[in-house]
Amino acid sequence: ENLRCHPDAFLPDRKELYYFSHAFYNGRLKRYSTQFETGDGKIKGEITPGYAIIPADRIRFIRQVMPDVKLIFVARNPIDRSWSEAYMNLVSKPGKTISDITENELIDYVTTGECCRRSDYIQILESWNRVFPSTQLFLGTLDEITQNPIDFLSRLFLFLGLSTDVDWSCFPASNVVRPRYESNRMVYRGEVSKDTNPSHVLMPENVRNLLRDIYAPQIEKLGSRYGIATKGWQ
Repeated sequence: ENLRCHPDAFLPDRKELYYFSHAFYNGRLKRYSTQFETGDGKIKGEITPGYAIIPADRIRFIRQVMPDVKLIFVARNPIDRSWSEAYMNLVSKPGKTISDITENELIDYVTTGECCRRSDYIQILESWNRVFPSTQLFLGTLDEITQNPIDFLSRLFLFLGLSTDVDWSCFPASNVVRPRYESNRMVYRGEVSKDTNPSHVLMPENVRNLLRDIYAPQIEKLGSRYGIATKGWQ
């Protein structure tokens, strides 16, 4: 939403286009490009988180058709990210309560399949860096967005070649996009009460400890190798 507010940037009305992920074989590149036709003269882009884990041949295709594209990767604490996805898909979407899900089900979900791949930031970054130079990749964190949104946006604008000389009162920089989740901590901070239940529900300690063990080496490497601020992630 903040990028849409910049006078020199354009994003399609739909947030996630999925073209290079699961919609790749459903349409031609020309159809994808029509999403940006009304953005002539502006810096154009889209946001689809699922692109992070697309296969290597797809990344090479992107480099082939858009060699100068600029890439944005915003990392969230992988422990919280894994738990958020597990809660969304095992509890929230099916309309269940956390007591309906066994600890073994939670552990199986967060340690296998796409959930595990989406939290493996080192593998994600290595896959993209094998194809694109690091100068074309912007790295940020969710913490920066929540704690210093204007600083984060300024850094992002500079990376994209957009002016930072803007009227910040016109940007929803400090808005909370999903206020419902501010009181529902499970989704965003590992601790939340459901909409229908005022009592807080915590991530099971065994699950948290397992995720800490899994991601401790990665969290350390993200800081030392990529300079990502991971303070507090453990």
